[in-house]
Amino acid sequence: VIPSMVEAEYGAFFHNGQAAIPIQIILIEKGHSKSPTLIQVVNLTAVGIVNKSIKQNPTNLQKP
Repeated sequence: VIPSMVEAEYGAFFHNGQAAIPIQIILIEKGHSKSPTLIQVVNLTAVGIVNKSIKQNPTNLQKP
């Protein structure tokens, strides 16, 4: 169960980042310069995977 929780958090990370892109583009086109959008995440394992400080071990993932 734990790997699937991490995968869900990681997926949400990606989805939220992708959702922010069109908003940033619109703001830039309207002349509002914007610094990079920060995304706050509570799951330290998912953060470690994104920052490449933790490696996923696919052999330990549960198979359906």
